Amino acid sequence: MLEQIECLNGRLPETFEVCEWVVETPAGPHPVPPSVQALLAVVWPENQRLRTRDEFDLEVRFGGFEAEAGLFVEDRPRAWYGVGHDEGQFHLLVDLAEAANNDSPPVYYVDHEGDEPAQYDAPSLWHRLHHLRTSTSAVDLGRACVRGNVPKIRRALDEGADVGPLEGSGLTPLHLAVISGSVETVEILLAAGADPNAALTRMTDLTDTYLGEDVTNLPAWPFALHTDETPVLVALNLLVEHVRCGRVPDVLAVLLAAGADPNAATPEAAERGESEGWNAMDVAHHFMTFREIPEAAVCFRMLRDAGGELASRADWAASQGYEG
Repeated sequence: MLEQIECLNGRLPETFEVCEWVVETPAGPHPVPPSVQALLAVVWPENQRLRTRDEFDLEVRFGGFEAEAGLFVEDRPRAWYGVGHDEGQFHLLVDLAEAANNDSPPVYYVDHEGDEPAQYDAPSLWHRLHHLRTSTSAVDLGRACVRGNVPKIRRALDEGADVGPLEGSGLTPLHLAVISGSVETVEILLAAGADPNAALTRMTDLTDTYLGEDVTNLPAWPFALHTDETPVLVALNLLVEHVRCGRVPDVLAVLLAAGADPNAATPEAAERGESEGWNAMDVAHHFMTFREIPEAAVCFRMLRDAGGELASRADWAASQGYEG
């Protein structure tokens, strides 16, 4: 259990010692066993949050409290004691009698309103900890943006969230919002002051931090963004992702209206191979002519109308008699 706590950046104070501690439970007074005392003594980083590794992505907090009788429907009262709760208004409970000689006791979930059916075979404390992940307010905002979760984004902005870089790579909420394909999300961030020309200073992998384990409803691409990549280039590369390609022109229109550069240069050749020297117009032209993606033609015209010009593909286009 302690190893799992350390993996989540928690630590026991050096002064921690098991003590004589008795609390009230629905089954009467009962001592708090060492494993529960240790959990409740853990110190967590102030700027960190613990969240569930599932589609609900709920914040979990640990802390002791006396449990009310009637939370479970059962034949006899049990020594329930609260050890935490989540933002979905569920309590985490242990049976202190069951936990007396158990280093990783079962932890039960129950709705705070109570009157729940009795539970059996609850996951152990180790299992509950194993299915949590660490997060920060910046990561929470980024994950909300990549999913187009408008309520969470609005709440974060109302609480003072910054729309600037989320990390040292220069990745911004706007890059992630573009991946979602949500025009509303992009508009919200731009209205909050997001830079439509923000460019990454180095490659960043999105998989664990922002995409997470629940990627069912997320695009197959991209799992990483590259040096110099701007929101416009992120949008254009979504043209190859059939689920979201239909949204790309609308997202691009919003970015260009906000002042995004229609000639944004593609990432370095060492990272993206064939696209050396390309700009946004070249990318759209390539997808239009070689992959015959209808939305790419729409994007190409939008970029051209915004002042974009072909760079590396200009000579090739001329040789083919292409007039744009």
